[in-house]
Amino acid sequence: MTVSEGIERAATCPICQSNVDRLSLARVGLSIEELTDLEEYVKTGNIKDILNIAKIAMQWLGNPEKTNVQLQIKSLEQCIHQKFTQISEKMMKWGSEISERGDKGTGNVVRDLTTMRNDLLREFHDATRTITQDRIDMMRELNDVKQGITAISTRIAGTGIGKVSEKALITDLKSAVSNTGDSFSDEHASKQGTDIVCTVRDKGRDCGKISISVKDTKQWESNFIAQLNKNMRDDGTRLGILATRILPADSLHQQIYVPPDCEVGKSIIFVKLEYVALAYFALRQVAIHLFETQQILDVKDAETDEAMNAFKLLMMYINDPNGGFQQTVSHIDQTIKDAEDTRNCLTQIRTYVNTNIDKSIKFQNSIEKNLNQAKALIWKLRELLNGDSHQ
Repeated sequence: MTVSEGIERAATCPICQSNVDRLSLARVGLSIEELTDLEEYVKTGNIKDILNIAKIAMQWLGNPEKTNVQLQIKSLEQCIHQKFTQISEKMMKWGSEISERGDKGTGNVVRDLTTMRNDLLREFHDATRTITQDRIDMMRELNDVKQGITAISTRIAGTGIGKVSEKALITDLKSAVSNTGDSFSDEHASKQGTDIVCTVRDKGRDCGKISISVKDTKQWESNFIAQLNKNMRDDGTRLGILATRILPADSLHQQIYVPPDCEVGKSIIFVKLEYVALAYFALRQVAIHLFETQQILDVKDAETDEAMNAFKLLMMYINDPNGGFQQTVSHIDQTIKDAEDTRNCLTQIRTYVNTNIDKSIKFQNSIEKNLNQAKALIWKLRELLNGDSHQ
């Protein structure tokens, strides 16, 4: 069942037998369950009695003193009318007797008048006592009725919608999202807490909660928002609905209004009672989106935390004076120094070799020069020897 089907589901009027949708009932403050009760009263023939009782209750709610006076006057009128009828009957009887007896009946008339006076006085006193006692009994009964009606008034016209209306609203919400696993609880309402706490479930996951405060009053009060914010803090929720019969004066819409000055990180919707299901469906999608977004952020936070932990371990390894990193750096520094010493040694060896090579070249040049000179002397000696031989 879709949300629209759950809200627009029709019921049958028990009087005209026509179809009535849920929104039409909500506009006059009725639910389908209350319409079912009305149908039962029509079937049993008690509808007129119920209306009479309601009329008396409304009189007491409007002006109890006026109703009290009306009841007393009505009782006195009935008593006086009864006595007047009795006196009229006796006067007619005495008139007939005087006409029949003539002057002879005068004494009897005086005696009868005296007796009548005494009877009337006695009956008047009896009637007064009876009326007084009846009035006491009536006032006691009316006080009991007044207490009962006052209790009813507190329930149906006080600061809260009352347990019955909360149950009806929960039923409507369950019907609107019957294809989900959402749950609705009013257990905190009896403890001055949130009227209805909704748990949003999607794909087997608890995606968050929504707090609903119900104010079935005819006048907007500024403390409604403060109370809902307190309830949301107690419930640990970020989303809230304030369901009421009248929206604040600065509301831009007659059925639903989103106030701009919500607490940081919270979203609240003001809505007429008949549109609570729509507001809940909207915030339900927000709750699911927030849940999924938070999951992504949690994964990113976990990855960031893991990277930060690895970085911290690396920094600890690097900064530890007795750690492997410092020892490795020391080895590298020593190797660099040894390489520099080796370079210096090689440079010295190259210088030494170059120097000795130069010396060797000089020696070779000197040897070569001496050999050439020796060669020249030998050639001269040969020439001398050859010359002597020819001679």
